Amino acid sequence: MTARKGTDSFTTSESFISEEKHISLVNEIFNEFKSIDDKWEKKKEIRTEDLIGKENIINAIRMDGTSTEIVSDGGIIFYDGKIVGVCENKYQK
Repeated sequence: MTARKGTDSFTTSESFISEEKHISLVNEIFNEFKSIDDKWEKKKEIRTEDLIGKENIINAIRMDGTSTEIVSDGGIIFYDGKIVGVCENKYQK
């Protein structure tokens, strides 16, 4: 759900701790796989254009014509240049 324009950002301490644990776990597992095979890669974000193709971004461009990005707190995992996972943490009470 998108917050109304002008809404202050906020996070709870529980949400922050959950995200930190998530990132730590993702890094631990990723590094284990990367140590076995160097075809693994992790990025924090990817341009929408790179994900769905330039011809398909009509609704995913900014006013200046550049592509929007998809940002993931734990990272976007690639194997041999292909996306194999998005590591997103969603804390719920």
